[in-house]
Amino acid sequence: MNLKNKKGQTVTIFLVIGLIIIISALLIIILNREEAKEPLETGAGKAPEFAGQTELKNYVDECLQDSVLQGLEIMRLQGGYIEIPDGIET
Repeated sequence: MNLKNKKGQTVTIFLVIGLIIIISALLIIILNREEAKEPLETGAGKAPEFAGQTELKNYVDECLQDSVLQGLEIMRLQGGYIEIPDGIET
């Protein structure tokens, strides 16, 4: 009878520990979701502003556009390759 009682106690202990783990995991998930819903600070992640920022952005955009268009034209002429790999006949 004593052995049967110990087995029951062991099962009960494992059930209680399992419930504690499950409840803890659920609480962590719920709290993480609540943190994600909170709005960010107004200044966080905003790029610093400086004089000439618009001109610099426009210049960089133009350079990127020219480079991208040149690369696309090369790819168009070479069947999708910028640098033609060895083993492909031209």
